[in-house]
Amino acid sequence: MWGNAGNQWVTRHAVPGVNTTAIKRESAKLVPWTSRAVLLVAMAVLTLIGQKFIGQPVEAAATSDITLGSPLAVTNMRASFGAFPLGCALFILMCLLTSGLRRTGLLFVALIVSTALAVRVFGILADGT
Repeated sequence: MWGNAGNQWVTRHAVPGVNTTAIKRESAKLVPWTSRAVLLVAMAVLTLIGQKFIGQPVEAAATSDITLGSPLAVTNMRASFGAFPLGCALFILMCLLTSGLRRTGLLFVALIVSTALAVRVFGILADGT
């Protein structure tokens, strides 16, 4: 979809005397590594979140003033706040390892981050936090 957009922009906005071929070549080297870095950071953050809620659900919940009053509550905390981020991290890992899925992984990360931001803003407005 966006595969040639950067090259087209460089070609259209070329400055006389500037070697646009070299710019294209350098950006072609940089973009894959940038996308890998974004996926790696997202995977690490989601893994840490999942690990925190799976390994220490009571302590993790307590940081937000949530009390887990039963073994079922602890299991639910592990399964929801722990398993979903960990599953997302594993999906991102697959996208990181499979070059054909890299764009899918970036879209996935963008959707997760934007959804979390939207819900956080809604919570601030609705709850006054």
